[in-house]
Amino acid sequence: MSLGSVRWLDRSWCKQPASLSGHAAAHRSHNSSGRWATSGSTTCGYWFCLLAVCARGRRSARHSELRPKRCAAAALPRFRPDALASELAEALRVEGCSIVDGLATPQVMLQALAELESVRLAPGQRFGRETMIWERPLDPVDEVTLLSLQDCPLIADALELLRPIHGAGSARCMPFELRWLDLGPNSPEMRLHRDQVDSTNPPLERPLQWGVNVIWAATDFTCENGATRMVPGSHSKDRPQGAWTGDSMEQGDDLAIQAIMPAGSAVIYYASTMHGSGINSTCTVRSGLNFNYCYVDQGGGRPAGWGW
Repeated sequence: MSLGSVRWLDRSWCKQPASLSGHAAAHRSHNSSGRWATSGSTTCGYWFCLLAVCARGRRSARHSELRPKRCAAAALPRFRPDALASELAEALRVEGCSIVDGLATPQVMLQALAELESVRLAPGQRFGRETMIWERPLDPVDEVTLLSLQDCPLIADALELLRPIHGAGSARCMPFELRWLDLGPNSPEMRLHRDQVDSTNPPLERPLQWGVNVIWAATDFTCENGATRMVPGSHSKDRPQGAWTGDSMEQGDDLAIQAIMPAGSAVIYYASTMHGSGINSTCTVRSGLNFNYCYVDQGGGRPAGWGW
């Protein structure tokens, strides 16, 4: 199926299975109904719970100074774990970001954090040379859970489908970094930014995208605990926000949509998509795992003619 033939703007609610226990390869079951749903949660009940939590938060005087302007209820592209890679790829091509619900269980995410801490990171450390997995690949024995997340077939297949479009001239898509993301209690909102390494100022004159990031939710991502904000379309020269730089990125605050998702879900986005964490107005830490990927030549370097 070609990317152009996908009918991806399906705003109907996604009917979820009773248990989202499928792991990375769950997408191999191709059920064609309700793969892309509106933003907020994997079920209507979860969504209305989040709205209720947001409403309670607005009434909280204690955290009034930390309250975001709004808990975005607009839609990010959203898929079930049995989605087709071509559908996910098309959503990423057009919007620059997408959520896949329930790719792993919360227990799997806890195990992944335990592996990261026991093998690579000292207490309190969140990233560094040890997390540069292009230099030190994940161990297939001691880091088997992390490896299963890194090599998620649905995500890997979608990124490969996009390589001729956004990675023209590259030979493959390679994981190069892993980070542990913790957002502590009462953390302020992060300014919207791009992880853009191309020296050309946006919008890019070609459809090149050097980096693709995947944030796996190790805990629930809610509007209350600072779910990552995304500005759909900000990766594209075909959208006005694709050209925003510096202070002009603040205009994206009114367009930003939070990636609200339960633990075990993942939000995939181009590094050039404007994003930033929300406000954590809770008393708990919001945790995630961030895998970064890049399109490279056969030797693992930047392809010739990419301008860096």
